[in-house]
Amino acid sequence: MSKWILALLLLILLIGWGLSVRQWDADGLWYDEVWSLYNAGGPPDGPLPPWGITERIASQDPDQGIVHPLLLAAWSSAAGWTPVAGGLLSALAGLVAVAVVARLGRRVFSAEVGLFAAAIMLLSPFYIHYTHELRVMTLTTLCIVGLVWTYLDLMDTRRVALRRASMFGFVISGMGLLYTHYFAAIILVAVGLSHVLWLITAKFGPKANDPRFMRRWWQVIGLFVLIGVAFLPWLPVFLEGLRRTESRADVHAKSLVPLVLLEALTYYIGSGLVPLTVILTALGLGAAWRRGREQRVLAGIAAASVIVLMGVQIWLQIIEPGRVRYMIVLWPTLALMMGLGVVFLGQMISRVIGRDLLRPYLGLAFVLLLLNSVRANFDAQYEARMEQAWTPPWQQMTRLVQQQGGPNDLFLFYAGADHARHFYPFTFVMRGLPLAAPAILSEGLVDPTYGSGIQAQIDGAARLWYGIDKTQAQRPVFDKMQALLADQFTLCQTLIDNERLAFALYARESALCPQPAQITYGDALALVGVSGLVPQARTLPISLLWHVGEDIMGVTSVSLQLLDAAGTPVAQKDVGIPGGPYGVIRDALDLAAVPKGRYTLIIIVYRWQSGERLMGLRTATGETGEILPLGIIDYASG
Repeated sequence: MSKWILALLLLILLIGWGLSVRQWDADGLWYDEVWSLYNAGGPPDGPLPPWGITERIASQDPDQGIVHPLLLAAWSSAAGWTPVAGGLLSALAGLVAVAVVARLGRRVFSAEVGLFAAAIMLLSPFYIHYTHELRVMTLTTLCIVGLVWTYLDLMDTRRVALRRASMFGFVISGMGLLYTHYFAAIILVAVGLSHVLWLITAKFGPKANDPRFMRRWWQVIGLFVLIGVAFLPWLPVFLEGLRRTESRADVHAKSLVPLVLLEALTYYIGSGLVPLTVILTALGLGAAWRRGREQRVLAGIAAASVIVLMGVQIWLQIIEPGRVRYMIVLWPTLALMMGLGVVFLGQMISRVIGRDLLRPYLGLAFVLLLLNSVRANFDAQYEARMEQAWTPPWQQMTRLVQQQGGPNDLFLFYAGADHARHFYPFTFVMRGLPLAAPAILSEGLVDPTYGSGIQAQIDGAARLWYGIDKTQAQRPVFDKMQALLADQFTLCQTLIDNERLAFALYARESALCPQPAQITYGDALALVGVSGLVPQARTLPISLLWHVGEDIMGVTSVSLQLLDAAGTPVAQKDVGIPGGPYGVIRDALDLAAVPKGRYTLIIIVYRWQSGERLMGLRTATGETGEILPLGIIDYASG
């Protein structure tokens, strides 16, 4: 491989990596990603041992294979159970698959073909999308490339004996396809059909009486059988998944007819350029067929894959607008055919003109391919055709709560009719929030079992974060929540408000809303809000909002003292500084033994282990001191 092609391949991988990285922290795990985590034994109800993962998939999600959940569990136990860490596994598998496609293109055709195949495969927004999802798709493409590569190795009769590495790789890749994603079995079928075609063409060619070829052909058949036997333990689970697929009337009603499916396929792999994709694929198939036997077999696998895909779609009607991701199994072989089409077109142009223009043509084609692919990755219209439904931006909301929330807060989200579908992603993403109680989907408020408990949490919350999925119709709980907010809370601020989502912070009183600090104690602690300090029924309710740093939590307390005119404390309450980043103290001074009169409420912050007092700074006046007044209290009920 020449240095400039290697450099361009590295450039492709870097651009693909960059396009993938920008979406690693994309907002919201969608339904299937959450099932990936659940199947792998992720939090909040994991971890699971390998046999536990296998049993869970077999009993609860037989539509899925077991390889990806097992790999995700092993990976996440080391890298962490986060969306970014899980997406990194998909990205690595996807990039390795593309690199192998480039190497396969060079081996079968030329280095230029491998380069363009890698660019076409990796830089399509469709493929980029799955390099950051916690899904099996890129791992499937890696198994496909491994299967095709080792198959061509096995049928290379120039070698006297089968290479053990190729035999092992073929069986592992085939088993990987079946145990990773059932739909990828169409590639195994396509390779099988090409294997039969290879035999038929050999009967009428120079290998008609070649015993070495026939022996090799039957040896590969034996490996196919071995793959099938290895899948037998999982066959009952597969059949149950197939039964469920055949009964999905909701999917069948939206399934894509073959012509629409072909249009979607060419649209996605061609980054929106459907006619050009068709032309390049046709040129590539034709050019491959005119070359040697190995090239013809690879073209046969690509064509057979499309035919088998159409047949499976007519039978199962499984691919609808929300499942076009299944077509990713065709990416490696079709990308190779398109890459060959690009190079073959340049060769044709050179022959017609009579000058060798291949190198400048390939340079121009490469630049145009990169520009179109990058454009498509930022094209909202292309994004609009992607298969996943809108998912609320859980991570965006999470970040806001992490920055401005605290242990006295409660988080509720209105998901409408989608509350069941959102339960697990909502629970998974929100599990790390600094809240005393788990985040709640508001639909539980009207649940006969959980409603009273949720109501009690709302009644006891100092502050409440509330999100609304505006795409959902208003169910009865929506009006109930609006009434609760109006009766018990005041709106602090609306942090997100667009056509799909509203997200706001509410508090019992305005003093508990984020605002500039009133008193600071160094860089790690600040008193942000103070309530109105109005005596009620022989008590003085006090609400304080604190901005708390990690170094302060657990070692610092606050003393609230009511002083008479002589400076003598007549009532006192000492409480610990709450957790952060924004913590609330809601307490009251007992005034039962306090006579009528005017008093001063002071505050002292100290380290409870040593008694050391912290120096405070009133930001409005610059006043400093270990003892600072909070307000004057006129008490008339003694």
